[in-house]
Amino acid sequence: GEGAKVRNSSILEDLGQIEHVLSDKTGTMTTNEMVLREVSIFGHRVLLLGDERNADGTDKSDAPLSPANATEPATEDQINTFWHTLAVCNSVEVEEKVVGSGSFTYAAVSPDEEALCKAAAAHGRQLIQRSKTHLTLSIKPAGFAGAGTNVTLRVEQTFPFSSELKCMSVLITDDHNGKSYLVCKGADDKLMGLLSPAFVASAEGASRIRKVQEDLDGFAQHGLRTLLVCRKELPAAVVAKFNDDHKAALLEMEDRHGRLLALRQELEKDFELIGATAIEDCLQEGVAHTMSDLLDANIKVWMLTGDKVETAEQIALSCGLMAPNDTILAVYGAEWEKHLREAANPGAYTRRMTKTLPGPASSMQEMVSPREGTNGTVLVVQGGSVLERIWADKELQQRFISISGECKSVVCARVTPIQKAQVTAMVRKQGKLTLAIGDGGNDVAMLQEAHVGVGILGREGKQAAMAADFSVTKFRYLSPLLFYHGHQSYMRTAFVVQYSFYKSMLISFIQIAFNIWVTGMSGGSFWDSLSLTAWNGLYTLPQTIFFVFDRVAPRTVLEQNPFLYRLPQRGYGLTPFTFFGNVFKGILQSITALWLIYSITAAPFTTSELGQTESSPTTFLSVFSAFMWLQIGTVLLESRAVGLFNAIAIIGMPLAYYLISDEFYNIPVITASGGFRHSMTIIQHFATLFIAVSLYVPHLLASATQKIFYPTALDVLRRDEVDRLSAKGYIVSTAQSTKLVMRGMVSKILLAAEIVARGCVTVEERGEESQRRKDAEDRNGKAKMK
Repeated sequence: GEGAKVRNSSILEDLGQIEHVLSDKTGTMTTNEMVLREVSIFGHRVLLLGDERNADGTDKSDAPLSPANATEPATEDQINTFWHTLAVCNSVEVEEKVVGSGSFTYAAVSPDEEALCKAAAAHGRQLIQRSKTHLTLSIKPAGFAGAGTNVTLRVEQTFPFSSELKCMSVLITDDHNGKSYLVCKGADDKLMGLLSPAFVASAEGASRIRKVQEDLDGFAQHGLRTLLVCRKELPAAVVAKFNDDHKAALLEMEDRHGRLLALRQELEKDFELIGATAIEDCLQEGVAHTMSDLLDANIKVWMLTGDKVETAEQIALSCGLMAPNDTILAVYGAEWEKHLREAANPGAYTRRMTKTLPGPASSMQEMVSPREGTNGTVLVVQGGSVLERIWADKELQQRFISISGECKSVVCARVTPIQKAQVTAMVRKQGKLTLAIGDGGNDVAMLQEAHVGVGILGREGKQAAMAADFSVTKFRYLSPLLFYHGHQSYMRTAFVVQYSFYKSMLISFIQIAFNIWVTGMSGGSFWDSLSLTAWNGLYTLPQTIFFVFDRVAPRTVLEQNPFLYRLPQRGYGLTPFTFFGNVFKGILQSITALWLIYSITAAPFTTSELGQTESSPTTFLSVFSAFMWLQIGTVLLESRAVGLFNAIAIIGMPLAYYLISDEFYNIPVITASGGFRHSMTIIQHFATLFIAVSLYVPHLLASATQKIFYPTALDVLRRDEVDRLSAKGYIVSTAQSTKLVMRGMVSKILLAAEIVARGCVTVEERGEESQRRKDAEDRNGKAKMK
């Protein structure tokens, strides 16, 4: 797969403070791999299980049929009409024939249409060719393996699926008998209102509507996606007039869309109900676990779907968004407005309890979980006219906002893409940080309305992924995105922001203290130009940048304990107290450093080269060196993990500072020439280290006190995970690493001494041997001369 992608890196810290997640259902929580499981054919319910069907299309197995359907199977004509309608009522394109199988591969804008088209093919109505003006069906008995009879139908007009109209339809003409039909499929709440009054008033029509409605309720209770299937026969004169009006509307220069929409709505009415479909779309792997983690993290989840209310409730139950013993506050039905106005605020479900964590009980923080306990309240609201009425009435809107804020989760069914965006905007206006997640083009408005948009790369294309800030391939990847990457990004950003202000106050406030205390407001500068420029631009920049590699805690700790997400969610890392505490710390350390350096080096001295007083350059360079060491200690103390790049920046920057300063401040034309050399004397070295330690120790003690006596849950879990990994030998703790480093250094020194000693002995032995050979050669030469 393409994996996760970041398309907006400027809001990474927002991932650590999400309070509301608004999620699409189909394709986002589900696999979007549709399978037609049940149908209602003219009011007769049929369970589809592979090829276990009778010749008339009814199921051989013990299907859960309603009492009205158990004794009256559908007739052959009804079955053929139903599957024929499904085969033509779509916008599926035939791509190619599968060699040797007799089947075709289809390309559909929606997995629903592909599933319905395949089911129709399995029941003797196979779509084998489609063009803009014609389509061809292969008609044969269900289960017949031979070739079928090809029938070509003329496509007069195809009305694509519309989120606002909640249906799609196709106008076809059979040239063999001259009959024209408008076939339509869509949401039951829409098509029930488009049925012919004469059909509704007839005894047969009323009975069929009742049976189909019972079947729809049964489908929805099993979490199946439902669609109604309707059709009507049109006279040739009506079809001809429609074609003429449609061509004229296409030529309109003004309000063309409105004219075409009016023609469509004029045609899409007075239908006859012929059945319903129930499509299964299974949940993705890990959705229930992810949903549980989100609720544990105190994140309110909104499920926004276009399915029926009953279907949405079953999916919410399956994925853990609601529990069987939860109280459902229903905002739909005949008296929903009265119930919404009079409903008591469901605030009693909140339970307060302590998370059981390893470590001493006194070190644990009490964590509040609104979803823990035995009961909860879930708000279920129907979209369409219900939400439109809520938006139109300010009192109802405020009531809806108030009650939704008290519920642990919210389910919105039968919502349009526009209403998804409106709900997201409503939540955002309450000052809540929102995240929207979806997979299709109809989710783009919702994704762009939320603070953070997450698109899923699924079967509905890349529109959502391209329009979102982040893209993932599965819903379950929302957990690591929030609990690991979001948590880490927020804490890193919080430190960098506060550290930037701290080090700026440290280097700048000493200027104010210097002018007040030393120069008598003369406007003189304590630092030289290089020090001021290089402090933020060079010496403290690498460790600030490489802090992005810091890890708040091991990944397992953050992902397996989602309640830790509440720390950044509540702004734990960046509060007014911590921010101004860092500012005050910078000011206090700056003033203390100035006082200490002038207390140590009060008397001026002269250089041996120029004979000039050099107390000022030596003073500020000593303080600057102390600040460099102080920053190393500060970054090390605040870092939870020191990686390779962090170590290079932390250790390498002091070396770079001394090398640069040694070269720059020895240039004769520089005002502070020679100052750095005097700051490198033994006395100044001790003064520098004394200042650095004096400034660092209070910070160290305060941090140690907090970690030992007042640890957060994160501190405890991180420490236990480190101890666990250390016991297995995967990593070593700071104390252990220090011992190993010291032990290694001692062993290396001893080894080096041994090598040197052996090398010296070897040289001496070789020198003695060489002298003996030389003496022997001299003796031999003398003997020959004699």
